[in-house]
Amino acid sequence: VQLEAPKMVKDTPGYNYKYFDINQMIEALKPLFKKHGLLVLQPLTHIDGKPAIETMFISGEEKISFVTPLPTMTVVKDGQQGTDIQQHGSVITYMRRYCLSSVLLIQSEPDLDGK
Repeated sequence: VQLEAPKMVKDTPGYNYKYFDINQMIEALKPLFKKHGLLVLQPLTHIDGKPAIETMFISGEEKISFVTPLPTMTVVKDGQQGTDIQQHGSVITYMRRYCLSSVLLIQSEPDLDGK
């Protein structure tokens, strides 16, 4: 899969930068996973009670996995401290994208506007 994975184009606008969307990456990788008989899962888990994401690659009886801690997002609103679920969701998506791109050696093309 590493040898056949396409370069990803950073065409999704962020905060003063561009990135490649996880859905774009998954759609590009699905045919390769199928071709090579891989099941890829990224369930939420924990490390010592703290949120984490596990990235698993399963092929037949073989499994390779790693667990990455998620930074906790604490906000204060109206004097109350808590978790902003939208920020937490963004962190999960960000880490899913970077875990997959790291282990699969996904390359990205320069931003379309040169930044």
